Amino acid sequence: MCYLKYRVPFFRAQSRELVATLIEKLECKLFEKGESRKYLRASVLTFFALRAVMDQGDIGDSMFVIYSGECGVYVFRNTGKGQGDTSHSAVAILGPNTVVGETAVTDRLNSGRRTATVLAHSAVVTLKITKADY
Repeated sequence: MCYLKYRVPFFRAQSRELVATLIEKLECKLFEKGESRKYLRASVLTFFALRAVMDQGDIGDSMFVIYSGECGVYVFRNTGKGQGDTSHSAVAILGPNTVVGETAVTDRLNSGRRTATVLAHSAVVTLKITKADY
């Protein structure tokens, strides 16, 4: 299998058929077990430090596997004190081999909107998986 199955816990819980289909669609071959070479023919996006990977409330059509770097996950709430008054909570700090944005892609009951803002804390390299791929 691919990097997705061996390195990313989210995909370990998925069926072998789903992961195989994703690998085929993405034409992805990263870290075959026992190999040291890296091959990739899929969508790779790089985000610079302090750039948004995604914004809460936006329509989401993709999820991202963090390959390198670190992101913060933040949820913004209206405080109700006046127009534009909001507070935010840091929910998580995520690094390599984690997935962000999966709720918009996998949750059929979700409206497809992003439930959090994800900011790059450092330069971040991601593998993009679209809803059509999934």
